Amino acid sequence: MCGTYVPLSLLLDFASSFPSVDPFAMRIQVQSRFCSHHRRHAAASSADYPSIEWLDLPSRVRAHLPSIRAFLNDPDSAEPSYYRNVLAKDIVTGRNRTLIQGIMSEAGARVRVPGYYGPRGARVMQEEILDVLSGELREAAVRDVVVGGRGVSAYVTSVLVLEVGILLVMDDLGLGKEDARGVMEKSAAWGTLVNEELDEEAPEAAEESDEYDW
Repeated sequence: MCGTYVPLSLLLDFASSFPSVDPFAMRIQVQSRFCSHHRRHAAASSADYPSIEWLDLPSRVRAHLPSIRAFLNDPDSAEPSYYRNVLAKDIVTGRNRTLIQGIMSEAGARVRVPGYYGPRGARVMQEEILDVLSGELREAAVRDVVVGGRGVSAYVTSVLVLEVGILLVMDDLGLGKEDARGVMEKSAAWGTLVNEELDEEAPEAAEESDEYDW
């Protein structure tokens, strides 16, 4: 579909998830899924980022939430947060930035996903933060203009998820905070491609929904 050469083994491995699909006569929607699959495979092979144990990730995130709670309750007492400062400047200058996943320009030096953890990791981090810190977040939205300025959801996405991401990268690679942030920003595009959010739609449903595509 995208005109890229792919190994036959990769095609057959993908098609094995679709029992009713002929790998050499896939419908348009399934072809699109395969293109995404082989792009992820190619990207995963092109960089040496740590593998992620997804079942362990929620507990790893929770292990860092005491420090996130302390930061949330008294941000001035902790080491300055790069991402909080960026959001605060946005609020002060009144710029209406759209919150999207991915990388902004290098000049802005901003990411919307926690590096190689990608959108899938960001979702886990967001869910754990909201589950554990929902009360503190509601209180912070009242007293903290940075939290309340864009709302709790934006603060979690733009600041807390990324701060947790930095801590996880520090754990993974044994880096200091600034070096870990650099790795996280550099690997955000890779993570967005390779560790995208899980597609909950069953393969069979995708094939059936494409029945009348030509």
